[in-house]
Amino acid sequence: MEKNRMAGRSKQLKTLIVGENDDSTPVSTIKILYDALPGPKELHVIKGALHTFRDLSHLKEIREIFLKWIDRCVTPRIETPG
Repeated sequence: MEKNRMAGRSKQLKTLIVGENDDSTPVSTIKILYDALPGPKELHVIKGALHTFRDLSHLKEIREIFLKWIDRCVTPRIETPG
């Protein structure tokens, strides 16, 4: 329960990634989680991907998503004033 309360207070951008053809945690399940998360969030559905993201094109897409997330969320915190 404590984790749920902590997630509700987070102002950090939450990024969820799911494969379009994921049978273990289908898009519909991730959508429920996404809808319940407050604050800034984004949902990425990787077309044609399964749960394991083994296809190189899917991995490249995920890499780009993470790099953009880092640019938006992490980089401003580590920059020092000029």
